[in-house]
This record gives sequence, C-alpha cells and structure tokens, in this order.
Amino acid sequence: MKIKFYLIFLMVHLGTFAMAQLPYSIKWQKNFGGSQKDRANDILPLSDSGYLVVGYSFSNDGDVTGHHGSTSTSDGWIVRLNAKKEIVWQKSAGGTGDDHLRSVLKTSDGNFIALGTSSTADYDITNNFGGQDIWVIKFSGDGNIIWSKSYGGSAKDTAGNMVAIPGGGYMITGNSSSSDGQVNAVISGLNHTIWYFRINESGNFLGGHTFPNASGSSGQDLRLLPDGNLLMSVQPVLGNEGFTFPQNPFQSQAWLIKLKPDGEKIWQKPIVGPTPPPFFNPRADRSEGALQLTPYGIVLVENGIIGSGQAYPNQTVFAMYLNRYDGTTTNLYKQHPIDQFEGFITSHANILTPNSILALTDSNLLITGQRITFPNGEEDPSNGKAFLFRYSFNGPDKPAPLYFGGSNEDGFSAIKRELGSGFVVAGFSSSSDGDLTGNKGMNDFWIVGLNDSADIKKNLVSGLVYIDHNNNQQFDAGDKLFDQFKVRTTKGTETIEAIPYGGIYNNQTDTGNYVTTVLTNPFYSVQPVSHNSSFSNYGNEDKVDFALTMLPGKRNYSAAIIPLTPARPGEEILYEVVVQNKGTDTLKNRTVEMIKDSRLFFVDAVPTQSYNSGDTLKWVLNNVYPDSTVKIQLRFNAAIPPDLNLNDTLISTVNVDSVGDLARDDNFFTLNQIVTGSYDPNDKITSTGNSWSKSAYDKGNYLYYTIRFQNTGTDTAFNITITDTLSNRFDRSSLEMIAASHPYQLNRVKDNIYIWKFKRILLPDSNRNEPRSHGFVSFRVKPVPGLSVGSVLENSAAIFFDYNLPVITNLHQTTLVIVKPDQPSISGIQSTNCRNAGSLTAALDNLPTATSGTTVTASINGTPVTVNNGSITINTTALNAGENKLEVVYTNTSGTSTASVKFTIVEPVTPDLTLSATAVNITDQSSPVTITVSAQTGGGSQPLFTFAKDKSFASIIQGESTTNSITLQPSVFATGDNKIYVRMKTSATCYSDQYGLDSILIVKSTPTGIIDPEFPNSKISIGPNPFKGSIHIKGLQTSKTYLLKLVNTSGQVVWQGRVKNASGFVIEGALFPAGMYWLHLTDEKKQKQLGSFALFR
Repeated sequence: MKIKFYLIFLMVHLGTFAMAQLPYSIKWQKNFGGSQKDRANDILPLSDSGYLVVGYSFSNDGDVTGHHGSTSTSDGWIVRLNAKKEIVWQKSAGGTGDDHLRSVLKTSDGNFIALGTSSTADYDITNNFGGQDIWVIKFSGDGNIIWSKSYGGSAKDTAGNMVAIPGGGYMITGNSSSSDGQVNAVISGLNHTIWYFRINESGNFLGGHTFPNASGSSGQDLRLLPDGNLLMSVQPVLGNEGFTFPQNPFQSQAWLIKLKPDGEKIWQKPIVGPTPPPFFNPRADRSEGALQLTPYGIVLVENGIIGSGQAYPNQTVFAMYLNRYDGTTTNLYKQHPIDQFEGFITSHANILTPNSILALTDSNLLITGQRITFPNGEEDPSNGKAFLFRYSFNGPDKPAPLYFGGSNEDGFSAIKRELGSGFVVAGFSSSSDGDLTGNKGMNDFWIVGLNDSADIKKNLVSGLVYIDHNNNQQFDAGDKLFDQFKVRTTKGTETIEAIPYGGIYNNQTDTGNYVTTVLTNPFYSVQPVSHNSSFSNYGNEDKVDFALTMLPGKRNYSAAIIPLTPARPGEEILYEVVVQNKGTDTLKNRTVEMIKDSRLFFVDAVPTQSYNSGDTLKWVLNNVYPDSTVKIQLRFNAAIPPDLNLNDTLISTVNVDSVGDLARDDNFFTLNQIVTGSYDPNDKITSTGNSWSKSAYDKGNYLYYTIRFQNTGTDTAFNITITDTLSNRFDRSSLEMIAASHPYQLNRVKDNIYIWKFKRILLPDSNRNEPRSHGFVSFRVKPVPGLSVGSVLENSAAIFFDYNLPVITNLHQTTLVIVKPDQPSISGIQSTNCRNAGSLTAALDNLPTATSGTTVTASINGTPVTVNNGSITINTTALNAGENKLEVVYTNTSGTSTASVKFTIVEPVTPDLTLSATAVNITDQSSPVTITVSAQTGGGSQPLFTFAKDKSFASIIQGESTTNSITLQPSVFATGDNKIYVRMKTSATCYSDQYGLDSILIVKSTPTGIIDPEFPNSKISIGPNPFKGSIHIKGLQTSKTYLLKLVNTSGQVVWQGRVKNASGFVIEGALFPAGMYWLHLTDEKKQKQLGSFALFR
C-alpha cells in the first residue's frame, strides 16, 4: 500500500463566519464513578462491542472499589464495559500516592498496556525513583495486572505518549526534571527537558535520550511512520539543541523530530506558521486514524498528518484555523486557507482545548475537546462545555460545533470510531442536567455514543440473538449467544441481512417502516416472531433482542478444512479443521477423522490428535454444545519435486461421526488444494479447486470459499473491510459462515453484496510481525439450480485496508464438470459385530444423485448386496465368523472409485462356571470355609461375580466385583443344608446370555458331645439335627472300628452298621419316617458303648 502523507496544523484564531449545524446527536451516554473526582482520558472500542476506558479516580465508593490510600490522592482507574455499556469489571490501579492513566493500547498478545504518571512506591507500583515518575502497566482482558513499572529519576517526570515499535517493545516520550536515575539529564534554565526512552515487552528499560540544553521543553506525542521510523512532536522553549525561534522565544512553535526505532535522531524540523507564531502548547493526542500532527500531539492515519492546538487568552475571543503542510518539503509548511469558526465565538473570552482528533476521510476531521468561557474576565471551569467540531478541507461546508453537557463543567478527552456505525467519546462531567441524567459526585467518567449521520444517512436496527435456556425472554446468566441464523430487516423489496457474531447483529436502514425477523430452521422457535421499526429521520437506533428456544435432541454436525496458507513444494502448510454443532443436542464421544494427502508430512496439531497412523489422524470430541465450534489447527510440511510439483492437487478429507445425524451431507468434506509457486497473499480460493463435480452440484451441496488477506503495508491496519458481490448464479440468501481469523460484523446489502467489517482489528504489517499479519474469512454458498456441465461460477472480493484503495483478489472460476466420482464414504459399521445382532446398516454419506450419471454397486465378500437410498442392510446370521469385507463402487463415464470396510463377525458366548469349597460339612468348631469359582467359560477378559444365599439374589453376601471367591465363618451358616449361589456376568460384548449361575451345598452339623475315652481331645459330631436326608458322623478314629445302631422310640432297630478305619460316615436317612431316633455308638473291640445321641426327622 503506497500512502501519501501531509501535516495539518490546527491553531486558534479570532474571526467570524456563517455555518450550518452539525447533524451529530447522542445515541447513548453513561457516567461512572464515585463521590470524588473521576476523569476518563482514553477509550478503546473492543471486538465484542464493549469498551476499555482508562483515566483516574479519587473515589472509593459508587462504581469505584479497591482505592489505595485516602481519597485525597488518585488511583489510575480502568473500567471494562460490555456491549450493553455495563461494567464487567473495574480496577483501581496504583498505590497511596497520586497515580493517573492517560492512554491505552492493545498489545500483540491480546492483552493491554496503559501509560500514565505515578508518585507511588507501594501496592501495584513497587518502585519509585522519587517525586513523580512515568508509569506503565500491562494487564489482561479480565483486569489482572501482568506487570507494573515506573521510569524516571528523583524529580518530576511526565508522560506524553507511547507507541509500539517494530521488533517488539515500546517507545515513550515526555519530559523530565531529573538529573539522575534513568534520565541523567543536565538541565539548565527552566526546570525540565524532553525525555524519550524504550522498554521491551516485559517493561524492562532499554535506554533513553534527552535534550539537556533545551530546558523547559517537552516531548508531546509519538507515532509510527510507514517506513518503520518514528515521528515525535516536541515543544522546545529555551536553549540550543538545534531549535531556533523567531522573535520572542516565549512565542514557541512546534517541532517534529524523526527517530529510528532505537531512538537515534534522523532529523528535526520546525512547523512554520504565521508570523508572529501564536503561543501554543503541544500535548499528546490520543486519537487514531491518519498520521496527524498537532500541538496537542500526532495521530497516525494512512492518508495524512493532522494537528490541533490551543491559544492562551490574550484577546477577547478565540477561534481555530488550520494550516496544511506537505511532509516532503524542507520546512514542512504549506498554508491551507480557512475561514474562521463562528461557532466558537461568544461575547466573552474563551479557552478552546481540542483534546482529540479523528480522521473521517482524506479531507474531513472530527475534533473534540472543551471550551471554557470567561464571563467576568476570569476562567470559570463551571462554564466548561464538551464540543464536537467537523472540518472539511475540500468543501465550503463548515458546520458550527456542537456542545454537550449540562450546567457544570464537562469535557471530551478522546474520540474513537465505533465498531458499528457512529463514534464513542470519553471524557468527564460534573453535571446532572442537560445531556446528563445523573452524577455520582464531582467529576464522573463520561462515555458518550454519537450517531454517524454526518458520514452516512442511516438508522440502525441492532440487538442480540441468544438461546433462552430459562424461557424468560431476557438475556441473562446461563443463556448462550447464537450465531447461526441470519437476521433480516425488510421494507418492501429492500432487504438488509446480518449474520451475528458473538450473538450481536447490526442492520443499517434508511427511513420508513421496517420489519425484522430471524431466519430460523425447524430445530428452533423464536420470540418475538417479528419486530417493527419506524424511522422518520436519521441517526436513530432501535434495539430488539431475539430469544431462541430449542427443540431438543436434533442432531446435525458439520466438518470442513480451511487452507490457511498456499500449498508450495517443500514449504510449511497450515490447515484449520472446523467442526460445528448445528443441531440441538450435545456432541459427545464423537470421532473426527482426517485423511491427509500422502505428500503432506504431519508436524503437529492443536489440540493433539488421539490417533495417528499412516495418513489418518483422529480426535475424539466431547461436550460440544449447540451452536459451538471446535477448531483444530494442523501443521504439515509439503513434499518436494518430483513427488510434489507445481499445479499438482493435494487431496485431503475430513469427516465427523454421523450416526444419528439428520443432515449427513456436510459430515464429509474434501479439500482439493492446487500447488502454486509465487502467490498473492490477498486471494480467494475454493475447496474444490478450479472444477466442481456436477454430481455434487446436483445434490444441492455448497461451494466453500476462503478469502485470505495480509497486511503487506508498512504499518498496522486499524480497520479492514471485505466486500463480495455474488453473481446471479449463486443463491445469495444461502451464504453461511464457517470461520474467520478475527471478530467481524457481516451484513448483506443490495441483495447480492456481502460486507465483512473488521473494526479495530489492529492487524500488524508483515515487516513487524509476519505470522500475525494474516487473516481470513471462510464461508459456504449454494449455486442456483438449473446449471449445466460447463457452467462457470465466478467470484472475487475487494479488501479495504483502512482508507486505502481496495485490493482486488483474483477472479476465481469454478467450472461444473463430470469428474471421476468421489471415493465412497461408508459409515455406521463397527469394526467388531456380534452374530446375534441380527442386521447392521451401513450408510453412504456421499451417495451420488440419480441425475449424476453415476452407478452405485455394493458387495460383501464378493456377493452383491442391495443399496437402498444410500443404506446397505447386512444380515449377520448369514456371514462367516471372522473377517468380512463390504465394498462399494461408484462408476461414471470418467472413471471408477472404490472404498471398502472390513469388519469382524464373532460368535456369541454363553457364560458357565463351577464352584468348589474347602469344606462342605462343618460345625461351629470348623475352620472358615472358602468358596471359589474354580472354573469358568464365556466370562470374557474381566468377568464380574456376585455371591448370595438365595437364587433370586435378594440376600447378597458379596456384591458384584472381579473377586471370584469368598471366605465365610461357620457362624454364617444355619444348622443343616446351606446353598451358596454365585452369578457371573460376562465382560464379552457378544453373548447369548449375559449371566452364568452355579451353587454349592454346605451342611452344618450340631456337635454331639460324645467323646471316645481313648481320645479325650476329639469330639464325635453327628448332624444335621434335625435331618432331612443324610446324617453325617465325623470325628471317628481311623485306627478303630465302631458299631452304629439307629433305633426308634419303640426300641425297633431301623438301621445298623459297622465303620472301620474311617474318620466319618454317612447314614442315608431320607426314607426314614418322621420322628425321634436314638443313635448308639459302640467300641467294637472293647464291646463298650461310647454314648447315644437323639436325632429328629
């Protein structure tokens, strides 16, 4: 971008002329603060339509908290506002001394840095060189201080302004009275001199420069020039240092000094004005736009240098006039004739303080500040009014200034262009009437939004679109801002549309009656259904928020690949995979798979992939909520010739698991990227390359476009606008956003023009920060139906960097052709399947249309199967166990594409188990019994076991776990028969029954108390008692023979037997009648009865 520069110098002068009224008006205004003095010095519009305001505060009440020390000293005060102009957070920064903030910048890493002065050495400011220091504080977007540092010496040091410099770090200008510390100036005459210095990104002091023989002089402002050097405005007063003055040295004049980024002086030149020059005091201006020199500072824009100044009241009435200077001449002087400004003239003397200037075009300026009148010949601050003045160099129109405020002191400090239409002004107010609706006490921060009706005669319909989770039709905590749907505003055949970003939309209209609606899909309902706006004149804004209610459970995902860089052999290539949840359910445990071109060598991905093998990369996504997007950044290295050559096409695909998706066409995406040599960094490409399959067009698919841009100029681009005019071969209402590199505002105007506005993008130039100098927008749009093979779809875009002429991209042409079919995309089949699953369904995600001329065939293990509307039914009972293969073939006149999926059929298992125990006959005196699953089949790799006393498992004695045994004390068992049941749950996924069951009988006997005299330590036990079947006798001696006799109560022997050399014996008593029996035990050798025991059946 080639830029022409001018210096324009604004001063104050006496005079009168007639003029019209400016058509600006207050759109909104807010005041913030406490009961003491609070003043805003600078404001920064943010990409979310909020604001960052800096200044100072003496308060510790109202909106102000955290003030350090007493309210007789000030803190720097930082306020973060949201799009509704509400305080998100506020921070009192500083310590117990006096601390002020005067300007703020956004840093390249997304944080913020502010410049001011401080006399503190505690709390947030840990170092002070003595007296007043220059103070710089860096903080995050949520108000956390990253670092805070002071600079100077033991005397007074005052800040002018600060700029970011090439290579990183900042240059700061101001003045100093110190002769020690970091200054080391030798000052003669008056009490201060120019001091400018550099710091790095961490705030470390890198060295500075002074003009010790120019005492009483000040460095006022700094701006970065397009050639990478710096321009500084100064106010020299006395001394040498190359500064010369005409006539009275107290009638000073502004000088410009050009510096290298390291601070070395290149040249210094005076601004030559009228003779004698008026006395003016240069001071830093905090405006943006053109490079503007003023006695109040310099401001960078890309088409000029503009300045302002203030005259001291040595006459009764003062007004302003401008001089225009050609920056290439020796003395930087070229007077531009201008009439005098009647709107500033009153019957009393005035002090005019133009604090801020904003360039509208090459020849238009907005100037804001304060006018103080002298009704009694003395300055009266209560007569201070904020003013707004516009001047055009090229036209006769010089409207009278507008005044804002109330009956007390009010003023404007800084003006910035809004992200939408209009302007925002920061300043101070002590009024509670007039334009003010209240006052917190003394001076407040005063923030004012102004309509832009002087530049464009428009009205505005704006607001939010959000998911209303609590259905109260109010956007509050828990609700989610929504970006998918267009917001349409219509009047007759006139249509304006916006696609929200961060839920915010802005539709600019003319006068008349308009109806605004949200273009929803069947997954959502909206309230209100429509909204009427009526505008009888310009400069109005009607706000309406739209609340969406979801129909739950509607699944719709999409995936795409955005090429962030061109493809060149042997160089790095960056891609961004974008996965969008466009439905109303939450994406959980879904796999995203990318198959890269084999000529791309994977480097890394953010987030890291969960799978990487060959050319396949996979990620598993969880908790992706409705209207949310996941972005995956990938880095590859391209192959070199002969493997990859110019004009080759790199083909990569991405797909997201589409099971249950209601619209699967956008779950699979193919990127065809043509390999290039040299390239224009501002270009337009499609994902399909230069041709597009007629079959994809016939299916109603979208064309995916990416517009890439880069700031190849010599300075930061503040605002970027992209316009894209769609021909009648596109369905202009079908455009949908995929992604963008920076926050944007998108509108459709005049039916076929889409406009992206990147307000305050602050895109650095490629010389200072090449990686951050790039940006892009990616969108998709459908062609109209009815096109034939050979039809060409043409599209280009215009990219505006600030106020420069547009950069026109290449005219991208896409031709509809019959091409070899895409490789079939098969989904829905798991790698392992159970035979008893019945049938499986495979889905073809990219089924060609019936009119595409493509035939579709499928087979399993070579046997043809039917394809029905993109689905293939597989009967698992008819397949062999083990590996099987499904193959799909697409064929047309240009060729054949084949894809296959291998899957395994496994036989179902039937769980079975066998139990064993360390003892099955026990008494209370027995050892603990351990019951174990001694054998099992069909349990899988990790079966689970449950132990219970009953078959229904109502009485569980060991819950489900992987433990296959249990040890029980004899006291757990009841006397008699006890069955223990064990249930095994298989861990196999393919089974005929999930559970197997077995049981084991444990018999517990009651000890008899019979003792063999020869073995007094051993008891003979008989049981169970009562018995149902078997009678168990234990504790016999194996060296002896025993006689057993069982008699009934009638004395009749019902059973008798002889036991020899055994420790136990079992009498089968199941056939004995019920009743009482006596068992007699006799020692056969001694013919001596050892005892008798009563048994019951």
